[in-house]
Amino acid sequence: SIKTQEVTLEKKPVELNHIKLAVETAAPNSAGVHILKATVTNQTEKFSMAFNLILQKEYFENKNSYPVMTSLHCRDQMGEDGKGAEGNGGLLGEGMGNLMVHDIGSDTRGLSGEMPTVKINPCKDIQFIGILPQLPNSRNWEDAVMGGAVVEIINWVEKNYRIDKDRCYLTGYSYAGYGTWAIGMQYPERFAAIVPNAARLPLAYETATEKLKNVSVWCSVGDGDGDFFASCSKMNELFVAAKHPNFQFYVVKNGGHHCYQCVFSNPDFWKWLLAQKRKLKPEVVKKN
Repeated sequence: SIKTQEVTLEKKPVELNHIKLAVETAAPNSAGVHILKATVTNQTEKFSMAFNLILQKEYFENKNSYPVMTSLHCRDQMGEDGKGAEGNGGLLGEGMGNLMVHDIGSDTRGLSGEMPTVKINPCKDIQFIGILPQLPNSRNWEDAVMGGAVVEIINWVEKNYRIDKDRCYLTGYSYAGYGTWAIGMQYPERFAAIVPNAARLPLAYETATEKLKNVSVWCSVGDGDGDFFASCSKMNELFVAAKHPNFQFYVVKNGGHHCYQCVFSNPDFWKWLLAQKRKLKPEVVKKN
């Protein structure tokens, strides 16, 4: 049984989010990158959405429960085909989505910042289930419906695969880092940790420390990233002032806007991240 002092119940019942997700593609049962199509219903609104599901071969070779890494993308990958723009590799060409399937250093826009002496290649060295939601055209990650849709995708994965439900992580860089703040603040009960990289200040950023008081945060930015560095530094000031129990501010030396590879190749980052477990539990409303 769960001890009451170990769990703080989120007061917002999950049934009141009003977001329904119908995945139209059968749940894949093989390793690789799979494109799935779904329909999102939000009260009277309905729209199509796609997402990538990344399953490693090790998943089918053991009975372990896997942490889930959900990686958001930037605006130039929007659409409903699950592929994104071909010019820079689509959904699999940027951010953590890139490193889920490629070696460190494969971003064609070039490395930025000083890499750690000892490097980790996430696609080879870390076991996880990857989710890459695609933002539909004319939508924004900060829209309430999109946060609900992302969470419902994670819930669908939980129903169909062996996941460690207390180790679900959310990340993104640039505009997707902004989205990481937004969705993490909207659904703190769903995530053990969020990892916003090179992100601008989220809406109502002054409330972030309260909303994320039970969520671990790793905020990264390059020291040469101009306004983005200023925004991330401001969030660091707020979280330090609030004495957040697990906020990490990681500045990449000589790093520009695409310095996420220096973060995700750092063994210290993965040691920290995989140790984070969810502290909030959503209140489940039983239907009669």
